[in-house]
Amino acid sequence: MIKFVLFPVLCVFISFSSQSNTSHIDRRDIEIFNQTPAWDLVKAIDNDNIKAIKLIIKSDTSLLNYQEPTFGISPLQRAVGS
Repeated sequence: MIKFVLFPVLCVFISFSSQSNTSHIDRRDIEIFNQTPAWDLVKAIDNDNIKAIKLIIKSDTSLLNYQEPTFGISPLQRAVGS
């Protein structure tokens, strides 16, 4: 009998413990890029700072296609709004 009670309790515990703590972050939120290599570029895009965008892209063009780990969004996708 204890097996029948323990198994569902364990399943519920495992499902809650494996959930990501990013439930409060939306894919449109700039914070998904925080602490990533593309953070400065995304901030410049968000602030419409064309000069900074050009400087950052000139130094590393791969940042345009960097995919953040949670949603797989790139700065380029974010810039065009998809």
